[in-house]
Amino acid sequence: KKCQNGTITDIDTNSSTDAIFISKNADQTDTSQTLTDETALQFPIGANEEWNVIWTLKVTNGSSSSPDWKSAVVAPTGSSCLAVLSGTEPSGTNFIPDTTTNCTTPTELINDDIPSDTSIPFDVLMTANITASSTPGTVKMQFARYNTAGTSVTVKAGSIMQAYKVTGADLAEVYYSQHT
Repeated sequence: KKCQNGTITDIDTNSSTDAIFISKNADQTDTSQTLTDETALQFPIGANEEWNVIWTLKVTNGSSSSPDWKSAVVAPTGSSCLAVLSGTEPSGTNFIPDTTTNCTTPTELINDDIPSDTSIPFDVLMTANITASSTPGTVKMQFARYNTAGTSVTVKAGSIMQAYKVTGADLAEVYYSQHT
């Protein structure tokens, strides 16, 4: 959704915009150790655009202390990035932050010490600064359970993504005008 001139409307992902806000409306569960695309919290990035992205996730681990958490940020070929994983475990302990600068053949961001959530979601916060090359595409967050024990991890409905354009062609258009 976006608010423009006091009107709230759906964002048209086929047009250029400087900010994107998405709220996940359904749970998504992964039972494997293979990183899987999170299907709702992603957006298109144009050639040579730079974006700052924040994923604020509610996650459950099936009340098991075993599956833990891993994730990644995926961007188009040739993109540069800095991505950070942090969060708060069910016990209230903060994640030990993990970082990567590889978002094209994504490096896993891992927290391998999450206790059982006892059916209460824990918080996962991922942030990234991504600059696309001349290749446009889609910025995605991926997730999976970290180890072979445990059964699943679930990104819950109500998780959100916020993306803010830092640079790109349409920003330049804002500053160009002719007065007659």
